[in-house]
Amino acid sequence: YLNNRSTFEQLHTSLNQNQSLLNSTVDAILTIDDRGIIRSINASLEKMFGYHATELIGQNVSMLMPSPFREEHDGYIQAFINTGIKKIIGTIREVVCVCKDGRMFPAELSVGAFATDKGRFFTGILHDITERKQTKDALQAAYGELEQRIHERTAELETSNLRLKQEIDERNRAEEGLKLAAKVFENASEAIVITDRTGTIIDVNQAYTTITGFTREEVIGKNPRIGKSGRHPSEFYTQMWAEILQRGKWSGEIWDRRKSGESYPKWLTINAVPLHEGTVTNFVGIFTDNFNRVLVCADCSI
Repeated sequence: YLNNRSTFEQLHTSLNQNQSLLNSTVDAILTIDDRGIIRSINASLEKMFGYHATELIGQNVSMLMPSPFREEHDGYIQAFINTGIKKIIGTIREVVCVCKDGRMFPAELSVGAFATDKGRFFTGILHDITERKQTKDALQAAYGELEQRIHERTAELETSNLRLKQEIDERNRAEEGLKLAAKVFENASEAIVITDRTGTIIDVNQAYTTITGFTREEVIGKNPRIGKSGRHPSEFYTQMWAEILQRGKWSGEIWDRRKSGESYPKWLTINAVPLHEGTVTNFVGIFTDNFNRVLVCADCSI
């Protein structure tokens, strides 16, 4: 009796250890008999499917499957018993499982078979692959989207290449035009002064320095008032700028002062340069030295 009791306690301890081990695994584990009736499950299966063990033990395992597998599962078992041909035993395959609340999720199923003096049994191990499937589906969707973008981008690039060639040709023509304009600006016989919208000088040409005596470095960043003669009242300049802002241009004779202090008359044209939606960004002044003409006129009047 003592020996039998000791053996029973050892067996009970071993069974408890095995059950604890099964309950500690992440994967769901269940055992069914040759009629598909659930004989045991672990805690992970309860958590995975939302059932309590008492709701599953003694029930057909097909209740955890969606149609049409639910209706066909008993036939699978019987076919194996009759033929011994293993279709899923010893392999891993993807299946769809049904929870207590009706929610379905994908899982990997591996099945093993064993026999005892009580009959033939099957053990299934289920690994929830919902996150893996979601990641895979997301990657496939991203890959498909990437392929579509590559296709669209390739078409765009082909169009862009043609457009780029046209833009390069236009840019080359524009650069040649700018080079020509720069030569005209620098070699013009008329003095040219360019200011920003606030009236600050940003560039002058060689004729400007020749006529006024001011070097380019002396006037850049200054206001054209640097050459103001003082011969005109403030009302003259107010009227001049009112006309420029209203009509975009002004022309007339005006007296200025050279760097040497000498006053001289000049014929001045000022144009406002609009850029975006009529907003003035620059002013361009072009003038010629009228000093000799005034002297000639003065001689004629003597």
